[in-house]
Amino acid sequence: MAELLQLMDNLSVNIVVSFFLLVSITALLHYLNKNNNNNKKVPPSPPALPVLGHLHLLKKPLHHTLIDISSRYGPITFLRFGSRPALLISSHSLAEQCFTTHDVFFLNRVQLPSVMLPDLIAFCNYGSYWRNVRQIASVELLSNRQLQVSLDIRAQEIKDMVHQLFKSYKSSEKSEESNCFRKLDFRKTIFELTMNVMMMLIARKRFYGDKIEDVEETQKFREVVTEWFELSGVANVEDFIPLLRILDFKGVMKRMKWITKVMMEEMVPKIIKEHQQESIGKGKTMINRMLELGKKDSEKYSDLVIRNIAIVSVNCHAFYTYYANTQISRWWY
Repeated sequence: MAELLQLMDNLSVNIVVSFFLLVSITALLHYLNKNNNNNKKVPPSPPALPVLGHLHLLKKPLHHTLIDISSRYGPITFLRFGSRPALLISSHSLAEQCFTTHDVFFLNRVQLPSVMLPDLIAFCNYGSYWRNVRQIASVELLSNRQLQVSLDIRAQEIKDMVHQLFKSYKSSEKSEESNCFRKLDFRKTIFELTMNVMMMLIARKRFYGDKIEDVEETQKFREVVTEWFELSGVANVEDFIPLLRILDFKGVMKRMKWITKVMMEEMVPKIIKEHQQESIGKGKTMINRMLELGKKDSEKYSDLVIRNIAIVSVNCHAFYTYYANTQISRWWY
């Protein structure tokens, strides 16, 4: 019993010492940061709190909060979200200069801890790799040729979608319900259609509807997409306050690591390997074309680049479809 009491006393002392040490380090960092900012010419800034910076000012609706800050401190305002500096620009002329005259200074992306795929074009810094991936993405995703290639696939997927809706209607008609009509989940239907079109273009695979070949792979793909959407709308405090990273309160880091592992180490490499071994859809899928080009220029079309282009294709179309459907749903309902 005496040993237990002594252990609890020692634990209490350690907690108190750790607390005062944390407060001391925080105060020191705040002091150094304040002196550092005083030596620099920075735009006007609202009063900031230690550690948090201006995070306490961010309230919903966010655009109203930013308008209030701009009206009080001017068209360009310096903000600090935890350890992350930021500029709030509310002037059209200043914003134009940032994206034209001084665009080189704003090209690099902030490397946040929660970003587990830093090599994706949306997160990587400006340089030769970024220019290469951007050029390939423009050709493979946004060109008129790609629209023509996808014409037959889009037509077939729309036909399959209509057939699926008809089957759903017939099954409800045979049921005992007095009202055989069923409400259509428009957002879900269009999302699944778009994802099938995109995956057919990338790898000749379907993950929604009836014509599914690999049930286990399909289930994992759907889980990853759902998880990715959920995390895309989560504000990760650990990105702004580094001291909280080791705690991972919301489990964001753990979930992002799982997505990264599944996408970069399992699903996409498996699809690429299948194309290399079996020549699936030879010359017709996006992965096939990049593999063929990689035989001539292995540095430009490396495995990493091909994986990233495939992931970017899925994410871009998924997010675009999701938010477009959101706006359409609001307009209809």
